[in-house]
Amino acid sequence: APTYAGGVSLGADATLTGGSGALVWFKGTLTGAHALDVAVANARFDGVVGATPLSSLTVGGTSAINGGAITTSGAQTYGGAVSLRATASLTTAGGAVGFAAAVDVSIAGGEGLTVNSGSGTVTFTGAVGASKALASLSATSAALAATAITIASVTTSGTQTYTGNVSLGADASLTTTDSDVSFSNTINGGHTLSVALGSGSTAGSLT
Repeated sequence: APTYAGGVSLGADATLTGGSGALVWFKGTLTGAHALDVAVANARFDGVVGATPLSSLTVGGTSAINGGAITTSGAQTYGGAVSLRATASLTTAGGAVGFAAAVDVSIAGGEGLTVNSGSGTVTFTGAVGASKALASLSATSAALAATAITIASVTTSGTQTYTGNVSLGADASLTTTDSDVSFSNTINGGHTLSVALGSGSTAGSLT
């Protein structure tokens, strides 16, 4: 599978295939107003992605997001588990952001995740922070649908902030270490929601 040691600029829509279990590794920045599809293979992004926003990003396998920021005009789709080795900000200009599997970090409480999809939806199908708690999670969607933000279970050491309508994709537990969980809009879905905010005088609040 290909490894790119320097910065990469997309001159056209690109599909990179390395086979199941192979790694497509971007050691530098990745930019260019085109679509990138890492089909089947896993992907590792060590630099900033989308200084000039990509039109879309799709990864069929796992994703290691180590460079902090990924920006696209359209959708971001992560088909396998996602790991963060730096606090990450994923931004679209109205494209959906979808996580089909778990999201975790390299150091418990060490890295946070911010997702802002504009008018697109944000979907967490798998658990977030189940293996190692994220530092924090912020998800923002201006989509009018009741399913603007879909969550399962989320564990963070710090705050969780959901700006937009939230839908429960399954029975969900939201857990923090003495930190706040806040919702700006409606909460929907025929599932059970449990929230644990720590204990004692330092416990967080639910708003």
